[in-house]
Amino acid sequence: MVMQAMSEKVLYASKVEALVQERPDIFEVLWPEDLLDYTIMVIPRSVKKFSDYSHIRRYISNRYLVFINSKGMGHVKLTIVSVNTRDNIVYMPIDSFDSTWRYLKASINKSIQQQKEQSIDCHISRPEDLVDLSGLYRQGSTVSIKNDRVVYSMMELSQQEQKMLSARDELLSNNENLYFYAVQGNRYHDRDCFAVKFIDAKDLRASSQKPENLCACDKCQRRLLMRKATSINPNQVRAIDNHFFTPNALTDKQLEKLVEEYGFLFEMLDQRTLKVFAKEDSWVIRKYGDVYTLFHNNYKLVESGRSLTDGYHDQNVRSESLMVIFEYIHEYSYEKHIEAVKCKRKNKALVNRWGFVGMAVVKVKRRLRRAQRNRTSKYNYYKNNFVTQQQYNKTIDKMIKAVKTMDSRDEILEYMESLRR
Repeated sequence: MVMQAMSEKVLYASKVEALVQERPDIFEVLWPEDLLDYTIMVIPRSVKKFSDYSHIRRYISNRYLVFINSKGMGHVKLTIVSVNTRDNIVYMPIDSFDSTWRYLKASINKSIQQQKEQSIDCHISRPEDLVDLSGLYRQGSTVSIKNDRVVYSMMELSQQEQKMLSARDELLSNNENLYFYAVQGNRYHDRDCFAVKFIDAKDLRASSQKPENLCACDKCQRRLLMRKATSINPNQVRAIDNHFFTPNALTDKQLEKLVEEYGFLFEMLDQRTLKVFAKEDSWVIRKYGDVYTLFHNNYKLVESGRSLTDGYHDQNVRSESLMVIFEYIHEYSYEKHIEAVKCKRKNKALVNRWGFVGMAVVKVKRRLRRAQRNRTSKYNYYKNNFVTQQQYNKTIDKMIKAVKTMDSRDEILEYMESLRR
């Protein structure tokens, strides 16, 4: 009972509960004594700007972290922190850490003392053992905690070391450089990858082309692909990845296919509109709810081929899958448009010649072409009398082939009658 009375969870439970009820967001509460089971990683900014965020975001959840100032008036306060539930890591921006560490340190010291009194083995001897400062590493500086705040100290460097650091900064500041690696390393990295910070200045190399015989870093590969795909506007790397290319919408392998194989470039116009540059065409993808709608750049036909004009038109392609949209963009060609124009003229002639019957055949052909286009997508169109996808595909091909070859009225009527049987 005595130890329970000393626990901050027991002493301040009601006050913390009242504070949580006043907040608009409902998060779980993390107490200082709970931090004994976590690592506190101090980072320069928000965890969303962390280089590994794309790989860990599925495990990130927000928590209310309690810190207690026993000498202040409002001595129980809450701050929001991000927690990696898989690896038991609490991410704290440096400003938040500096303002709360002295209070957290006092509470953690009490928890360590309680465990010693209960003869419980504690894996740390002081609160600082929980803190990981590797995320703040800078070449040429050392980082430490002094007077309950994070402090950088400059290392004494020779002229040669200063030149190396200057050359390193030039490599990192050159936007043309995409791939960073060590001379004796076996992987290449994005400029913001943690691993780059630990490569010695004398060993760091960079290039705009993918290095041969090197593998991609697992942690920063996605960010590197996004940086290459958003070369039109490099500042949109994180925005596009967060709003459109979430892991559920687009896997790393799919993104690699779009960037490396298809050569797509992306630009975000707003939070629900994405512009795609593919070959000589540009496209706009707009998201309405869970459905993506595709628009294509306008153009007019000229003797030499076509001439692009302003604006976009609805391509009549909609899907809940981004990859279905991207595959359509990749397979599109101007030649297919010419075929569509010829088919349109032929259908018009068929309607003029046969009237209502010709119009009915044109509608059948359009529906069959639409079904043929959609059958390769994730959302297939099945008929009740077709048992399997293979049977459906064969029937569609047969119907299209038959209708395209018909020009006489008798043939059309006989075929339409056979479909009714």
